[in-house]
Amino acid sequence: MDGECWGDEDERQAWCRRIARDVWQFDQQACSSPQTLFLERRDGCDPGAFVAALAAALEAENRAHPRRDIHPALTSAICLARASWLLNGAAHRALFPLTPDWTLLIGAGADIPQPTQGRTLSVLLVEDLSEPIARFGGAVQTLGLGVKNAAREAALARAAGHNGVDRIVKLGGMHVFGSPWDGSDMIRPMVRLVRHMPSNSG
Repeated sequence: MDGECWGDEDERQAWCRRIARDVWQFDQQACSSPQTLFLERRDGCDPGAFVAALAAALEAENRAHPRRDIHPALTSAICLARASWLLNGAAHRALFPLTPDWTLLIGAGADIPQPTQGRTLSVLLVEDLSEPIARFGGAVQTLGLGVKNAAREAALARAAGHNGVDRIVKLGGMHVFGSPWDGSDMIRPMVRLVRHMPSNSG
């Protein structure tokens, strides 16, 4: 997300609700599930306020769709991820309830942390969204974007496509599949189609 999107107080709640729903569906086990949220720094915008709103949205989603059961191995992985994150950097923070229902791991940097799943989302501040996109290296299949400027988003989408991303969609619609979402057409064996659905349209 660029600063204009996450820093917009009028739209903040809606963005956070959409992100929470993307995290909840499929328990982050789908190729379209968000694992890391990169926030681009913007002067005068407090990322803490956005993260607090995101935590509230995750808690609301948890009340609406509570987890009925959880595998012990996933509980252990979530607890380990929380502890490791907080111990591995003085600037690292985390927000989570006493239960393993959801977790926000907050820090900075363009590297994608090892995914934990189980509704564990890393939220990282970056100077420029192009930094993490340049490091994708074919491992990211779906990218959710929230960018106000259409031309800038198009440039980021092109860069993501060059780095192996097949679907670029609006945050909150990461699990909404169009056809052909990954270029499954008659000449599929010879081409790769990158699908970009702009985040700043409707």
